[in-house]
Amino acid sequence: MCGCSLIHPPPPPLLSPPANQKPPLYSSRKPIKRGFFMNIESLLSKSTEKGLGSFKVRLGSSSFRLGLGSFKVRFRLRYPSQSSCGVCARAVSNKSYASCIPFNSLDSRQPFNISIASNCLLLVDFHCHLTKNEVVGYLGGTWDPATCNLAILQAFPCRTKLGDNDNAQVVEEEIRRAMEQRHLAPVGWYHSHPYCPARPTVQDTKLQQGYQAALRGPSDSPGLPCIGLICAPYTDKNHFEAEYLCYWVLSEGETKLEVVGQPMQMMYNMSHDSFLTQDLLTEMRLLSDYYRGATDAIHFTVPFQQGLSHWEKLKCSLRSKLPRDLQPLGSPSSAQAQAVTHFWDFLKGLILT
Repeated sequence: MCGCSLIHPPPPPLLSPPANQKPPLYSSRKPIKRGFFMNIESLLSKSTEKGLGSFKVRLGSSSFRLGLGSFKVRFRLRYPSQSSCGVCARAVSNKSYASCIPFNSLDSRQPFNISIASNCLLLVDFHCHLTKNEVVGYLGGTWDPATCNLAILQAFPCRTKLGDNDNAQVVEEEIRRAMEQRHLAPVGWYHSHPYCPARPTVQDTKLQQGYQAALRGPSDSPGLPCIGLICAPYTDKNHFEAEYLCYWVLSEGETKLEVVGQPMQMMYNMSHDSFLTQDLLTEMRLLSDYYRGATDAIHFTVPFQQGLSHWEKLKCSLRSKLPRDLQPLGSPSSAQAQAVTHFWDFLKGLILT
């Protein structure tokens, strides 16, 4: 079934700035370089990464520079899976969960606002549901330093297997070019915890801290903010919608990677897109083709729980992230109901055939 009939033409701002509008604030920077991306190989080889070995945990009061001003907070690193609460850092495993706390628990405000487009979350959700193993991808968007607002507009899935370092480099380059063509900046990454909670591990915290340092650049440069997004699609058998956590690492000097910072939960608003885009439908088709027949692929006809298949569970998770023209407002019109049915039929054709 052709996906083109599901969408309106993509809005011009996604591809190029309107003639009467100034270019995006980040476009005055140099073109996106490969160095702006962390090497995907490190993301796809978590099981083999040695980590930082012995690292320090800083306790007490410190000043943290964010490129958005300075403020003082008081925090304590907590790793609940360890018997000693964040005191002996050498005993902390990369696979241990870090305590991810919101800024209001520190009597402080979040340093910047975050909005995530519904089409972005729709694609992340779909990607994470397709396989029993972890997936990763990049997040593209815009940053407005005047309003301290980070707008995450599009997801860029990594279609590659764990440990496939050669293919990972090719995928990374394709994503870099795709972001440039759409005038988007790399502002984050996402990954899944298929059967575990949406909480960052020590390893996730290290990777996120490395991303922040890569996008921040020199110490005197404000750089771009960078967030991590974790999606847990199958953690709770009684909860059909995927669990999400957006996080950012508060650290004493973002370039000091030998000191593991405190992961902070970042609140965000979902911004409902008006309609599906061709980019979204194309990525869905490519992802379903990539995982079709794979040994780790989810079989959507298999029951997720008694009386509910994985396909029905996927629909429950995606429904809240549909664009406005597919969201029922009161009694849906026959045309809208037909469009929603058309979309579900499109997805069924991708993953159930």
